[in-house]
Amino acid sequence: MNDNQPTRASQKIVFVGSFATAASDGTVGGQMFACRSLLNSPLSEQVEWYLIDTTQRSLPPPNLAVRLYDAVRRVSKLIGLLATRPVDGVLVFSSYRTASLAEKGLMCILSHGLGKRVVISFRSEVKAQPVDRWFLWYKRWMVRSADALICQSEKAAQALVDLLGVRQDQIVVIPNWIDSAVYQRAGRTRSDVSQPVRFVYVGWLETFKGVFELLDAAHQLRQQGVSFRLVLCGSGSQQAALEVRCAALGLGEQVVFRGWVDKEALVDEFADSDVFVLPSYSEGLPNALLEAMAAGLAVITTPVGGIPSVIDEPENGLLVPAQDAAALAQAMAKLAADPQRVQQMGSHNQARIRQQHDIRQVWPRVAQALNVEQPTSESLA
Repeated sequence: MNDNQPTRASQKIVFVGSFATAASDGTVGGQMFACRSLLNSPLSEQVEWYLIDTTQRSLPPPNLAVRLYDAVRRVSKLIGLLATRPVDGVLVFSSYRTASLAEKGLMCILSHGLGKRVVISFRSEVKAQPVDRWFLWYKRWMVRSADALICQSEKAAQALVDLLGVRQDQIVVIPNWIDSAVYQRAGRTRSDVSQPVRFVYVGWLETFKGVFELLDAAHQLRQQGVSFRLVLCGSGSQQAALEVRCAALGLGEQVVFRGWVDKEALVDEFADSDVFVLPSYSEGLPNALLEAMAAGLAVITTPVGGIPSVIDEPENGLLVPAQDAAALAQAMAKLAADPQRVQQMGSHNQARIRQQHDIRQVWPRVAQALNVEQPTSESLA
């Protein structure tokens, strides 16, 4: 998969995405997994990849000068590849945030101008942004350069039509994917309401993730006499403030801050938990949610981004309004009181992820968007 590697591949694709095994703090983001899982899928039997790694070099982000230097270096690498290699197409993974699109939009426009097939995969929620009054023309120019636009949900697809005037025939809806087999193992079974229900959250400890509302909801559960544990896996700029608030609310015995955990430890956390809680204000279609569902957990989350496309309330989860601690507490109390319902939700979730969001089911659709012929069973033997 490097620039000089011989291959049996029939097409040569520049892949712009995040390929590091982990970020500088040891975390593995959703885009990292999505990119690397494609490289490890049977798609690589038909494609020779030229990789341009856009993994952010540090958290918090480096200063503007460093980011501009990195962007210029990556765009220059793309130009070099297009000028010297027999490239058939360019696949660009990008969030919809303006800072990301500034660089990656230029890559798409240049590639299109040189006659290459361009496929853009949006990895975050697609919605209007305050800077669009100055930047919308550029976004429209970028999407016009694309032969195909991959979205994670029908909601995101409609947003592209409404905001940028994208043609329907450009859009390919491919839901986010994971390796579901990693998470599908036997976990605990809570059959008695006298046992503490175990909630788990995985993600950044930032305000927009709804973590302050989550602590407020936990406080309400404690006041109601609900027996529970809440494990927070992740870190972020608000961790210290959250720990102070946790102590002030008297939740020291119920709430545990685990920090970021590796994949094996995350599987263990899911196996020991009952309900996954993600009260975000904004999302695309988060990997952590799909991983928890694959592990057989019930879900409480918010109807933002592509999340409603995987939650059929009340069959496999509960949806609560963002920034509403009272509604969140009510949903948590409801599932704490109904272990049988939690188990039923978990079973539905495991089946859904295995059938619709596993990399084995999804990669052929990415191949189709790239106009790559899929390998036959004989070629994979």
